[in-house]
Amino acid sequence: MRKSSKKREKTLTKSPTKLMKGCKMVCETFRKIVDSKYFGRGIMIAILINTLSMGIEYHEQPDELTNALEISNIVFTSLFALEMVLKLLVYGPFGYIKNPYNIFDGIIVIIR
Repeated sequence: MRKSSKKREKTLTKSPTKLMKGCKMVCETFRKIVDSKYFGRGIMIAILINTLSMGIEYHEQPDELTNALEISNIVFTSLFALEMVLKLLVYGPFGYIKNPYNIFDGIIVIIR
């Protein structure tokens, strides 16, 4: 009976280590993604396309255009919220607010 409890203790002590390694690996992967130039460029392109899609609205526009613009608005808002969450996970709350652009982006995502 003693041997089984010792094995159980060893198993329990090894689990947090594996969990921490897995968490560290995920965080490092997110950091590589967020810090890559392609991520920043992709977000800038999304901002440009979102701005253009908001600018094509006009009075008495067809319902199809209204529906398409509403869907695109949801898609872009979700994309920007994902960007915010990834940056919060990578940099932490205080690291996130060190950059004034992140503060502005965060406010816009929360307001939308």
